[in-house]
Amino acid sequence: MYLLFATGFAALILIGDLLIKEYVETHFEIGEERAALDGKVLFRRVHNRGLALNALEGKPKLVKTLSAAAMCFCTGMAAAVMTQKGHWIRKSGYVCLLAGAASNLYDRFVREYVVDYIGLKTKWKKVTRITFNLGDVCIFAGILTVLLTFLKSERK
Repeated sequence: MYLLFATGFAALILIGDLLIKEYVETHFEIGEERAALDGKVLFRRVHNRGLALNALEGKPKLVKTLSAAAMCFCTGMAAAVMTQKGHWIRKSGYVCLLAGAASNLYDRFVREYVVDYIGLKTKWKKVTRITFNLGDVCIFAGILTVLLTFLKSERK
């Protein structure tokens, strides 16, 4: 039953993020910004050709290789956990992580860049300039969840 739920949840994240990216690509100009929630959330169209925060943007082959390798590693780790009984929080973390990573990996190989579209208005200009997508949020949440479950199990 959990596997069915996890598959549906992953599909929802993956398809949802790809649909939002397609909308942004067709309805926003590059660099265009639209504010929401009293200006606290910013929607914009940004093409990220590197890793997080455009790291290695000048090395597209390396970025693809590292992204694919990370996806393979995480898939292997997730597969090992999925065969165990229990651990549903850790499993959910991997599902979230892999769904977000799959969306961004799709972008890297099909579009040659990752579409980012969400920013947060803060008092710090550097933070306000950071743009991310639903896949990035899921990757972060998944990594955090997996790490916390490992740390918790280490304390026992």
